[in-house]
Amino acid sequence: MHTPPSQLQWLFPEIDVCDLDTNRHADFLLTRILERGRLIDVNWVLQTYTDEQILEFFRASRSNEISAKTREFWRGYFDAQGEEWASPPSFRQNNVTHWPA
Repeated sequence: MHTPPSQLQWLFPEIDVCDLDTNRHADFLLTRILERGRLIDVNWVLQTYTDEQILEFFRASRSNEISAKTREFWRGYFDAQGEEWASPPSFRQNNVTHWPA
């Protein structure tokens, strides 16, 4: 089992990062790190996963945790503007919660 470094713990407050496996939990790790991570965290992703693995994540991921801005950044990074990438269902794209007054 390959575990992420402890420097990533701040991104996963609800779980001990040592309990994660880089292969089995790749989608979870990529979602959280690519959306919220610092440059050092993203560098870890680029050293841990191949370009093809990251591209496949974006091609298949329908997570509403990945913002349109993040998708577009990585689309540009991989020069994949003409490629079809998955996106969350329309009912999941709005993260606004209306709290009662």
